[in-house]
Amino acid sequence: MSDVTYPYEEDIPVSRLRLDLKNPRLPDIQTSQIEALQLIAHLQGEKLLALAKHIATYGLNPAEKFIVIPDDQDQYIVLDGNRRLTALRLLETPSIVEGYISESSFAQLKKLSASFSKSPVVEAPCIVFVDNEQADPWIELIHDGESGGAGLVKWSAQQRSRYHARKGNKALHLTVLDFVAQYGQLSPETKEKINLGKYPTSTLKRVLSTPYVREKLGIEKKGQMAFTQYPKPDIIKGLSRVVDDIGTGRINVNHVRTQTDRINYINSFDNDILPSEENKGDTSVPIEDAPENHAPPQRSRTERRSSMSRRKLIPTSLKLDIDVTRINDIYHELKRRLIVHETPNAVAVLLRAFLEMSVDEYLERKGIEIRGRDTLANKVSHVADYMEQYGVLARSALRPVRRAASDSESPYSTTTLNGYVHNRHFSPGPNDLKAAWDTLQIFFEKLWE
Repeated sequence: MSDVTYPYEEDIPVSRLRLDLKNPRLPDIQTSQIEALQLIAHLQGEKLLALAKHIATYGLNPAEKFIVIPDDQDQYIVLDGNRRLTALRLLETPSIVEGYISESSFAQLKKLSASFSKSPVVEAPCIVFVDNEQADPWIELIHDGESGGAGLVKWSAQQRSRYHARKGNKALHLTVLDFVAQYGQLSPETKEKINLGKYPTSTLKRVLSTPYVREKLGIEKKGQMAFTQYPKPDIIKGLSRVVDDIGTGRINVNHVRTQTDRINYINSFDNDILPSEENKGDTSVPIEDAPENHAPPQRSRTERRSSMSRRKLIPTSLKLDIDVTRINDIYHELKRRLIVHETPNAVAVLLRAFLEMSVDEYLERKGIEIRGRDTLANKVSHVADYMEQYGVLARSALRPVRRAASDSESPYSTTTLNGYVHNRHFSPGPNDLKAAWDTLQIFFEKLWE
């Protein structure tokens, strides 16, 4: 083949390829093909098994050719691709490495070999160089790292995520990063890291993995996608703060390593950069489709959706100004966190507690003296009397409140609510709980007006 111009490309039968006995992956120069193969298998272990699985499933990578040089007897020495050649040899004859790899790996290899034998790789795509000297610059370029940019530059975590996103598998944290990069206010340092693919996306992913953090920022996780019920201006401020804190290094993985760390971090945010509950809508949309307007459209009572479709006990449109911390916490749990159909017992107990605490606070604030037994029903009756006497609510509006205090058969009576707490045989129904709230909502509004 004196007229051949090197290097040249050729598909060479696998049977004519030989391992490089001077392969740098091996600690010593080997004396035979079998010894080299067994040592590579032993040293590579699970990595070689993973490669064999990939080859058995997809075949050889057509974009990654073997680098070879001619050897005697019409064979070729593989300078680059020794792991792939070893995997092929083991898929053909796994018994060669019995005892050189773990028993579990050997069992898997035999299974792979059985499927591989149905469609074996017969030829391998190769680049043939005349000798080592001609091939060396290219071997070094492959294995010496980036070489200042001349070699293979590995993808960063952000770039790997972007690749999967462009295949339609966009992760929530990357969606948030792209959203903030487009609409948010970021420091030049953070912008540069994003543009260069050096932004620490793993830390952002860690922060957003906590449901409490996502709730405070106004986003929801559906599958791997980010959704929101808030307008764009409401969520962009808090998200921008998180992205910029991480981008500038003000926050790193050590600051948000545990869930408690992440909760403390988000709780340090001022309320003015977090979404306002008043602007929360009824429909979740992908954050990219969040509306531009600040205020959600107001709907009349007749336009409000049925309570049967509401997931939380308290409608999102209702805002109570509660200045007692414990009672305010219960209010927000019932309004924002607990899903009625998933946690009816917890909702029932908290509804009962919320009613009594709200009534107690109203009695104390108004200086109303209780006559008779100190029961929830009696306290509700005294508050109803006060509200009617001073024109807080009309008699007709107070009728369901009085019924709650007197009719033990009512689904929203104090007797029913007490049963949810104390009767182990009495289970609350999610729709009954929402109906009870809807019936008493105007009463709660006046308690906290």
